Formats: sequence, structure tokens, C-alpha cells
Amino acid sequence: MAIRLDDTGSLETRPGDESSLTYDRTARAQATPWELLRYRSNDLWEDAAWELVDLLKISRTRAMELVRQTLKDYANGIESPTGANREVTDLVLYITQPIRKPHMLERMGTILLELESAPWLRTALDYGGGGGKDSILYARSGYEVTYCDLLGSLIPYVEERFRLRKIDVSIRDVRDLGEARYDLINCMDVVEHVYDTEYVLADITARLHHGGHLICYPAFMNLWNGDHIEKNCGYVSYWVEMLECVGFRLFQEEKPRPSLRNSLLTSLGVRLPEIPVVHLVRQRPVNGSVSEERDAVREELYRLSARWSTRCAWKAFLVLPIAAVVGWTSFGRARVRSRNVTERLLGTITDNLAIRRLSNHRLEEVRTRERNAEVVLAATRKHR
Repeated sequence: MAIRLDDTGSLETRPGDESSLTYDRTARAQATPWELLRYRSNDLWEDAAWELVDLLKISRTRAMELVRQTLKDYANGIESPTGANREVTDLVLYITQPIRKPHMLERMGTILLELESAPWLRTALDYGGGGGKDSILYARSGYEVTYCDLLGSLIPYVEERFRLRKIDVSIRDVRDLGEARYDLINCMDVVEHVYDTEYVLADITARLHHGGHLICYPAFMNLWNGDHIEKNCGYVSYWVEMLECVGFRLFQEEKPRPSLRNSLLTSLGVRLPEIPVVHLVRQRPVNGSVSEERDAVREELYRLSARWSTRCAWKAFLVLPIAAVVGWTSFGRARVRSRNVTERLLGTITDNLAIRRLSNHRLEEVRTRERNAEVVLAATRKHR
């Protein structure tokens, strides 16, 4: 262990350098997600503090204060303290994510185990990589990883996280990926943040090789703070079916059998409390360049969204009067539950109508571009 003085004059001991830890493809099954992610210490709090020490060039005492204050604010529902540096706050939130939201790390263990059955997967794209957590997991598991996001002021810290761990991860702007295709795309907690969901899904689809794997967690739930796009909750009941229609199949063919109640709520588009991570395989052969295929899949998805959102909204609309009557004529818990269902049905209708309007608008834009192209082509021919 290295020993140094912090800026209060106290001795602090630094764990040995284990930042270059890397697992090969056969050994990663025995490594937990935390073992893949950790920086220096086996203790979650200590590890977060030591990483902040090296990222922000501060003392361990100050780093631990940041960790404790961030966790305290988070417990009190405060993610952006008044007067705090936004970049530092975001960074600390990412670093402390394994403490605040352990399920987001634990679920990656299941994913990595599932991917053991596909050893031919070599290149991975972390689509909307955020703080770089999943990129670290994949890189230390032996994949050739590309991290992509809307590059901003946080990216130097993300790049430093990779450098400190001595892993080679390419960093690209999501708008500047060119014609690159990948064997595996990881898209966790991304699609709920984007307004044009169909465009993102089409871009992901076009960037997968035939037989490539897609790992996606669509956190379609409202936080009512603008972070998640509210209308995206409407996709809950037909998200997987949309993906299957554009050439994907579920990695695990056996789907869990839902209860009768959940089946009914899903068919009506009522949002369920738990949304699973979706692991799919691209079955449709590659057809054209990334840009050509993206445009074709995008139009296909708009048509699917317009049709299914209309169907889902109508189902909820037809059941709404029954739920409203039950809510007003029942008593006690039954009345509360009925009113909750009524509220959810209203949300389903408004969300799906928003999806329908956006999809039809985008389809009209496609038709307008096609008409304009025909006019230009005719004018060119006439000029010749």
C-alpha cells in the first residue's frame, strides 16, 4: 500500500493498484459484476472514494465527503443540490451508482452469463453509455468496446475512468458512428430518454450484424421530472413485439407465463411495475448500408407504432367507462384500486395518442421527402 498525507495533514493509506484487472472470455463467468467494475477496493464506499480521488485530484477525506453527501441527498430525493457543480455532481452520481442502485449492476451478471453461449461475439457498442459502467464490464470481459453517447463535458472523466483501469475503449459521438456495425449492442436505460424512439431503435438495428445480439432495458416509467419522456410509457405493451417485427427474436425462446391479471393489464397497455431486460438476436439479414437500412427500418417502425398505439388507445378507451363506474360505486380498497386503474387507463390513452401523432407526422415527413425527390429528379431529367 502507498502512504501519503491528505490535505488535512492526516495519513491515508491507498490500496494497491489493481486497476488493470482483466478477465478473459472463459474466466469471466466466475467474476461478479462488482469484481469486473471495481477500481481499487473491495468496499463499495471506499472504492468510490478512491476513484474520485484520482478523477478529481482531491484528498480521500474530501472524496468520502462527496460520496456521503451524494448518498444523503439521493436518499432525500435530491439529485441536483443547489449551488453544486453540475459536472462533479453527475460524476459522483455515476461513481456511486453501484451503491444507490445495485440492481443496475447485478442485472449485468445475468447478461454476461447469457452471452457465454455466444463466444463468437467480439465487438460491442455501448449505446448511450452514460458514465461508462457497462463499457468497463464488457471491456474487462474481453470484448472490443466502443462507447458512444452525446459527447459533452462529462466525457473527459469517462475517458479517464477507462485510462485509470488500463482498458482500451473507443469513444465516439452517437451522431458520428458512420457505417460501423457491431456483434453486440448494449442499450440500457436509454430509450426512455429520447423523443424519437423509433429513430434510435432503427439506428441500433441497422448497426447490428446478422446474428448480432441486442441487450436493451427500456425503463418506460414516469418520473415526472422531465428525465423520462412521458409518452414513451405507451410502448410497454408492444415493445418486444415491435422488435420482433423488424427482424429480432428473443434470445430465450421460452417466455415466462404471466398471470391472468397481468395479461389483462398488458393487453390494455396499463403499465406494469417491473420491466425486464430484453435480450434479442437479429435474425433479419443485412440489407444495404447502415444509413439505408436505418431509413427503411425507421419507416417500418413508424407504421407499426401508429397501428399499435391506435389499437392500444382504443382498448383502454373502451374499458375506461367500466373502470370509472366501478371506481365511483365501490368502497374502501376496491374504490382506491379502481381509481388507480382509471388513472392508468387515462395515461395509456394519452401516451399512445402522442405516439400515434408523432408516428403519423414522421410518416408524412417521409412522404414529403419522397415527393420532393421525385420533383427534383423530374426537373433534372427535363433540364438534360
